Amino acid sequence: MGDEKMKEVSEVVKITPMSSGPEYKKIIKIDNVIAAGGLLTFKNENLDYFIDNPMDEKRVKVIHSESTKRGHASLTTTPQFFFECEGSRVLDLYGSTFPFGSFIMFSSRRIEVTPDRLIRPKNLPESSWESYKPLLKIYKEMWDDGVKDKARKILPLGFYSRGIMKFCAEDILDILNDAENEASPYEIGLIANEMANYFEKKAPLLFNAAKERNISLSYGHPNIFNNKKFRPIKNMDYWKGQNFDEIVDEFTSDTKIDWKNFAFELKDSLFVQKTLKGSIAVWNEVKRHRTILQTAESVYSATDRAYDELNSLKTGEKPEGIHITSGAGQEYIDAVHGALQEYENLKDRGVKPRDAIYVVPHCVNLNFNVTLNGFHLVDPFGFFGVRECSTADYEVRELATKLRQEVEEKIPELSDGLMGPKCKTGVCPERNSCGIVEKYKKE
Repeated sequence: MGDEKMKEVSEVVKITPMSSGPEYKKIIKIDNVIAAGGLLTFKNENLDYFIDNPMDEKRVKVIHSESTKRGHASLTTTPQFFFECEGSRVLDLYGSTFPFGSFIMFSSRRIEVTPDRLIRPKNLPESSWESYKPLLKIYKEMWDDGVKDKARKILPLGFYSRGIMKFCAEDILDILNDAENEASPYEIGLIANEMANYFEKKAPLLFNAAKERNISLSYGHPNIFNNKKFRPIKNMDYWKGQNFDEIVDEFTSDTKIDWKNFAFELKDSLFVQKTLKGSIAVWNEVKRHRTILQTAESVYSATDRAYDELNSLKTGEKPEGIHITSGAGQEYIDAVHGALQEYENLKDRGVKPRDAIYVVPHCVNLNFNVTLNGFHLVDPFGFFGVRECSTADYEVRELATKLRQEVEEKIPELSDGLMGPKCKTGVCPERNSCGIVEKYKKE
């Protein structure tokens, strides 16, 4: 590991438009399709009508000016834009949180991160490389030992990531708004501008009308790059609807449970709310369950808390502000402490937190609130079904198991195997089965 030169964020961020829509028969473009769709709510016709009777630009502009600016949500949630995106880990931690988007992202569980993949903002001095070295040394040793999930927790946020990302028009407007926030990394602004340029190119009338609105139609998304107050939930809360008992009795009375319909029926008859704590890396896993309602603590607050704790930690004490992997010793804690010390030093030298955050390791613990419904709890591909599988990251598996056990204590009707890994159905869909499915086959 030599003195590699870290690339600047602006050298790495690349937003490549892939496709957009809706368009119709390659004739009617997005602006006109959306305008026509609005008019067709009053006409007994279809889109072919507008091929024979095309609208001029003036009429389309009037429709967008009147309807889009008034806040008719479907006009900005219907258009979809696909991008191949490259950047740092910020790209994933921020970008793949939008609940109505869809994302296929780089996996640090499968691909080794090498020193040439390190990234820094322009305002982050190259001397910060020194704080990366101890982290990368431990990472490399753990990766070579085959404990990849543990290794990736010590990586800094400033490394290369990429993915295919889909956003609706309203999401892109929301990203533009977020980019103006002082807490948002500069990288988010670069991403926002590139996506907005493509949006404007493909649907200029819709884009400009929406930009002139004085209200946002955004549903919101969990965003760790913020300075907002986090409000934890003191104790797990839950709510059972009037039909809960009837639904559980009906579906569990059969020898073979109809899991999909059971989950669908239970979706609006059971809710569980809880504050969870896990590393940045594990939150990155949890947030992928975008139908779970989530709010997350500021990564800046979490980092400050972790640093203060490590400074006052006594010999033999286990830190709560960072995730310590099993088998990790004092060298691990010292390396993390060194990175957090560099974060504080950078701030003292006038570097903004949004730039300094790139040196912070993924093992810093975040608090985040989740609200799960019956689907997340019992569907084989809901939260427990996916995250208690033996193929899941060990930390998220432990978090999910602990939460399930607490739910079972509060709601015993869902014990006896109604929650748990997806193989509870008696079928393992994984390439290499761990064997747990045999337990469910016997039952």
